[in-house]
Formats: sequence, structure tokens, C-alpha cells
Amino acid sequence: MSYPDAAFISCIVAIVKSFNWRRVIAVYEDDEYGTMSNTALLFSRALNEVGSELEYSAVFEPLKTGSDPMPSIQNELEEMKKQLSTVYVVLRSSKAFALSLFQEATAKEMMGTGSVWICGNDITSLLGSTFDQSFISHYMQGVLGVESYINVDNTRYPTFSSTFKQAFKKEFENKGETVFAPGVFAFRAYDIVQAIAKASVMSLMNGKSLVENLMDTNFTGFSRGNISVFRLINVVGYSYKELGFWLDGFGFCGNEAELRARSYSQNLNVVFWPGGLKTNPGGLRKLRVGLPANPVWEGFVTVSVDKNRTVTDGTGFCIDVFKKVLERMESNNYKIEYEYVPFLMRSNSSFDYEYNPRNGNKSTSEFTYDDLVNQVYLKVHHLCFFQ
Repeated sequence: MSYPDAAFISCIVAIVKSFNWRRVIAVYEDDEYGTMSNTALLFSRALNEVGSELEYSAVFEPLKTGSDPMPSIQNELEEMKKQLSTVYVVLRSSKAFALSLFQEATAKEMMGTGSVWICGNDITSLLGSTFDQSFISHYMQGVLGVESYINVDNTRYPTFSSTFKQAFKKEFENKGETVFAPGVFAFRAYDIVQAIAKASVMSLMNGKSLVENLMDTNFTGFSRGNISVFRLINVVGYSYKELGFWLDGFGFCGNEAELRARSYSQNLNVVFWPGGLKTNPGGLRKLRVGLPANPVWEGFVTVSVDKNRTVTDGTGFCIDVFKKVLERMESNNYKIEYEYVPFLMRSNSSFDYEYNPRNGNKSTSEFTYDDLVNQVYLKVHHLCFFQ
């Protein structure tokens, strides 16, 4: 597993901003020291700067050998389903955790239409090697991947790649490994060693410290030197397709030709979303809007309810304002789906009743004003209209 750096966080935030998602849920496997809490804080602040927010963080303890991660994953996924956001960013994950996470998320219908899953190097580096095609096709359709870009045009690429394959195959083939090509972490390690070696030689020549020479070294390796570049991919079928690239400080470009030409169109290729959604997801669950079936004055809210107590329509001043807000948001490419849920107002708010504050259930179908406030607090409803 790796630790996300500032450039990776900036790339994720740029994606969130480009699709106009206002709420995000972070998912990560922490270490024994709680190091990822600092990364989550950095992520939250970066989201705030573009007008979004980190609604919830699903934090998992590091998996131990032989332990069953399913109970904790199931509990956290249930908490995630209570949130309004359907944009999930996996900041850090081991292979074992990722396998369990996507299997359980699929079982809980969190990989369907309207959902968004974004992963980093920890998971994207496994797509072309470790994860089998059956797992990818069943549990990861529509996932967005962000991985460090490797400059294959580097003159050292053929030699390093060939040498690595031979050495890795010789050592690990008899241990069950079937993929021997170097991954992003191997290229990063190579770049680091080369940079340190070059700085060490310079230290012997100019007498400066290793750190000083590292800062002064003009070294362009497989990761393109000091400019952070990420490749964006999209899981489709048994594999994935390329969406484009993101350069720190420059933005998006659609293909490698634009990358080499330093032409940044700020556009990505068409995304295949979970559930086969044809339009960009709004990133929110369907809003549950509570409406009084017995309003005091119909000028504010008028509700039409069928025999099954399903709201067929809503009118009145409050509804007009609500719909105008949604129209304005949709004109800015931010569509929100909603459903009306009827409730009966209790005429005497001081009437005694049996109420369970944990789940919002009542022994009667009528509510007081305090009940409705609790309904929103407990996220049974997302908003309520009442007088």
C-alpha cells in the first residue's frame, strides 16, 4: 500500500470539481499509527476550496493475516448508505481489503446506477495484473482509476522493463506469480534510486550535502521529473479504457498526443458509469422530501395522495420555491432526483406517544414538529415541509 501525496489529492479534487459533485465520502485502510487522518484532513480542506465537502470518512483498521474484514466492511457500508453522497473515493487499500470492499459494496447495491467510485494506485495497479477478469467484470464496472503516469518514451524504459521482468520471474515464478512486468511502484523506486545516485556523485564533486544536491538535481525519470502526472482510467468489461491525463498545475488532457504537445483541452473521454448510466451522475441519493398530507393552510403546501398514500403531486408556495431551486441547479449541470413522502401532522403537539429516536419509528403514522426535526437529524428524511 502507498500513502496518497498532495498531488494525488489535487487530482481527485479536480475530478470532483469537473463533475460538480458537492459531497464526497472517503474510504481508506489506515495504518497502526492513524497516519491517514492527516491525509483525510488535507482532502477535506482541498474539497472545501472548490465548494465541496467531505461528508463522511469510512476508516478501517489495517487488515491482519487471517482476520475476516467482512464484519467491519459491512458495518461501514451501512453507515455510508445513510449519507446523502454516492461519490466514494478509496484513498488507501490493500489487495485483500479491495477484494472484500467491492464484493460487499456490490452485494449492498452500492455499485449501481448513480454511484461513483474513484481509486488510486493501490487498486489501479492491480487491474492489469493481480485481479482476475471475472472479479473485474462482476464487481468493478464503471470504477474510475487514478494512477501515476509512466513515461514509456524514456530511453531507459526497454532496458529496465526487460531486466525487471527477467529478475522478477526468476525469483517469484515458482511462488505462483504470473505477471512479471514492472508496476508503477517499481518505476518510482527506480527513479528514486537514480536521483539519489546522481546527487551522491554531485556531493563528492561539489562538497554539498546530499539533500542540497537532490533539490538541485534536474532529473527526469519515468515519472516525468518534478511535474506530477496521473493517468485516468475507467473499468469497462474485463479490463479498462483510458480517459485521459491530469497534470499538476495544468489540468486535464484527453490523450498522450495532447500530453506530449502540452495541449491541455481540459476534457476527458466519455465515462462508462456504474449501472450503464448515460449521463454524468449527480453524486447524491434520491432526496426523501417529507410533505404534510393534512396541511394547516394549503397556500404553502398542497399534497395529492393516492389510496396507497403515495404522493402524486405537490403544489403551493413552498413547493414552487423548491422546484425553482432545483431548476436553477439543473441549469448548472447539477441534477437532483427526489421523491415525496407524505406524513400526517398531529394537531396536538403535546400529545403523549411512543417514539424510538434511534430509527425514527412511531407507533402511529402522525408526527409532531419535534418528530420531523428528528426525522431529518436521523436522515430518515433529507428535508421536510411543514407549517
